[in-house]
Amino acid sequence: MARILVVDDSRVVREMLRRVLEEANYEVIEASSGKEAMKIIEEDPPDLVILDIIMDDVGGFEVLKWIRARDDVIQLPVLLLTSQSATENHVKGLNLGANDYITKPFEDPVLLARVKNFLKIRRLEKMLFEKAVTDELTGVYNRRFLFKRFQEEFSEAIRHDKPLSVSILDIDHFKRINDTYGHNCGDFVLRKIAKEIKNSVRLEDVFGRYGGEEFLIILPFTNKQDALHQAERLRKRIAEMKIPWKGENISVTVSIGIAGIPDDPASSEEELLKIADYRLYRAKEKGRNKVEWEDSVKLGVT
Repeated sequence: MARILVVDDSRVVREMLRRVLEEANYEVIEASSGKEAMKIIEEDPPDLVILDIIMDDVGGFEVLKWIRARDDVIQLPVLLLTSQSATENHVKGLNLGANDYITKPFEDPVLLARVKNFLKIRRLEKMLFEKAVTDELTGVYNRRFLFKRFQEEFSEAIRHDKPLSVSILDIDHFKRINDTYGHNCGDFVLRKIAKEIKNSVRLEDVFGRYGGEEFLIILPFTNKQDALHQAERLRKRIAEMKIPWKGENISVTVSIGIAGIPDDPASSEEELLKIADYRLYRAKEKGRNKVEWEDSVKLGVT
């Protein structure tokens, strides 16, 4: 069920909109002010906003500008509520990024037609976004999206002098699985491992497929000690897994390399990844099924 945020300082207008929208099987959330609307959008973005222009505290234009300035909700459809004669406001709202406007008093069929239209567009945009950022095989984030988010998180950590850690996980002896059971089994194992990691990381972590049988976890505002604890839990959970395949149970292990600022001497996200990658290599050298987080780095970044 689509969630629609109705923002108007008139209780009568909100009740009218709620009646029409709920009769059409939409979930309605109400905000009586611009400030309340921004708080709702920040905490749990709706699928569409119907926004009055003139309100006592923060006006609709200001709320609209705030929405269009935020990367996380920039595509959120916004329908402005305006008076029928306010052509100047119509133009200003569209120039600020409103998707359309609804004049007051509104006609129910027109309102519902426009809501339906923009919710359809919103669903298509979400589908396209998911396809662009998702690894086709495992369903987790792809390498391209991971790099983009890692750049953002690294910049944020440097700007606010906060810790940031990263873990690279590699499935041990993955070629042996492909050679023994076939590539279909290998793909199945990748999906199972990806699902296990995804269910284990925190909501604030960013996780995806780094390439081949490698996965990457970005841990914002997390020091290396805490990243180590997470990695050890993951390593143990994966080692305990029994992956069923054609009457057999396949066991796998992972090796993990960890790096983090400010503990490690990295001045860029590329250098931090190099350190984590080097430590992954050392974990494998030391026998696999290990987490390496302290080994000195000899890649020209110390």
